[in-house]
Amino acid sequence: ATFLGGSGIDEGRHLDVDDGGNVYQTGETSSTDFPTHNAYQEVYDDAFLARIDTTQSGAASLIYATFLGGSGIDMGHGIAHNGAGRVYVTGWTTSPDFPVTPEAYDTTCGTDGTCNYDAYRRADAFIAEIDTARSGAASLLQSTFLGGSGQDMGYNIASNGAGTFYVTGMTE
Repeated sequence: ATFLGGSGIDEGRHLDVDDGGNVYQTGETSSTDFPTHNAYQEVYDDAFLARIDTTQSGAASLIYATFLGGSGIDMGHGIAHNGAGRVYVTGWTTSPDFPVTPEAYDTTCGTDGTCNYDAYRRADAFIAEIDTARSGAASLLQSTFLGGSGQDMGYNIASNGAGTFYVTGMTE
């Protein structure tokens, strides 16, 4: 057992485990001092993901940990691994600047690029593929928004281990 977090509120939303003793976790944090290691983003945002090797102890057990998000609210809700250190993460974001890759299915939050800001920001779902064996920008393999003009949220994701993944959530 271990703690994972910083001085703020840290909530694990979902985890996945592989046969090699690695635990993959996603959630949300308000901790500016949340521990990062080999991170894609080391600057505070709301969503996080981490890979912990349960065969190690202490600081050596944290293989990968990163923030994932932009200037709005970002929450990781589902995570699945593919057996090679790669993970698929889903959740929701109100960040028009959420990191997306050039070949993304949807590069715009909402239909207007501002998460359809009216009386309040509406969230779009996101899906990201991250290689926890890499570090920095090289670890973000694919990332996309998924949504339209209403509220859209990714809640869970599953992988068949061969590069295909399935997402569930809600849409308005």
